[in-house]
Amino acid sequence: MRRFQATECTAGRAWIRGPQAGHLSRVLRMRAGDACEIAHAGRLWAARIRSLDAGCVELDLEEELPAPAPARIELELFPAVIRFHRFEWMLEKAVELGASAITPVLSERVDVHLTQAADKRLSRWQTIARQAAEQARRRDVPVIHTPVRVPELCRPEQADSGQIMIQLNPESSVALAQLFQNIDERLSGPVRIISGPEGGWSQAEAQALSEAGWMAVRLGQEILRAETAPLAALAYLKLALTS
Repeated sequence: MRRFQATECTAGRAWIRGPQAGHLSRVLRMRAGDACEIAHAGRLWAARIRSLDAGCVELDLEEELPAPAPARIELELFPAVIRFHRFEWMLEKAVELGASAITPVLSERVDVHLTQAADKRLSRWQTIARQAAEQARRRDVPVIHTPVRVPELCRPEQADSGQIMIQLNPESSVALAQLFQNIDERLSGPVRIISGPEGGWSQAEAQALSEAGWMAVRLGQEILRAETAPLAALAYLKLALTS
């Protein structure tokens, strides 16, 4: 059964608007009367298409489907912006792996042209997140926040006694597996993971993150690419925190 993310839901009715609607009608060749599943804001329904055209699909919500147990811990990702084709691949896979929110980070070592263009890519990144959520059959679409700079993540208000903040640093003496070896069952999260750009954090950035409470950890002995490291951390934490 195909599952789609609705643009809007009200009592008994849902709508899919924009390019996604055209994809359903022209590419998937769905028709009025076809059954599917509709996800919106973490909820899921069995639905049937009432009408559709290139700009809008209207659906009848027939039955709300039972929700699985929510994830015990939310995993929030803060990846440094890298070359866009690699960043967008990483973004897609992070959504598939269950990231609850993703905030792109502009570091000192991010190319100036990428920094200037990052804000203009936000709408595209949100579309990639929605498509990846559908592919993974998620009930929700993670929020893709506006890019931020490292100092914004080092403010006192960012600290929260109920969360764990991790910075991936291959030079750290502490392994990620060690940090979560004796994870407290009472941890309520979220777990925040920040990963650096190609070439790593500048010395000033690494120090600022550490002083702000971001614990430096390494993933192993290998040096992973900038787009691989956050995915490896997500996959490990998802397994460690749900087993």
